[in-house]
Amino acid sequence: MIKLSAGRPVAVAMAYFALAFLGLRAWQNVPIELMPNAQLPQLSVSGSWPSASPETVEAFLTAPVEAEIQLVRGVEKVESESMEGSASISVQFNRDTDMDFARLD
Repeated sequence: MIKLSAGRPVAVAMAYFALAFLGLRAWQNVPIELMPNAQLPQLSVSGSWPSASPETVEAFLTAPVEAEIQLVRGVEKVESESMEGSASISVQFNRDTDMDFARLD
């Protein structure tokens, strides 16, 4: 192999340049994004209970709904806020979650 390479330096140089050219072409075609989509799929749930205190809303509305949301496949993070007469729950899912099925669940 070494005798063949030493005897044909032009062929070795051409093979090297061909391999380098193919590597550069492959590198140019690699999909790289400067600002990739970093947001997770998200779903918001809201509920109301007119004239109920925040503690009552949290105990009887927010907590049971959060418990059921935790059972949905693909849930990454759940945040909630209970206010006087209403509740707001924000749910983040894994990237590969099918949001149509998650919304139905």
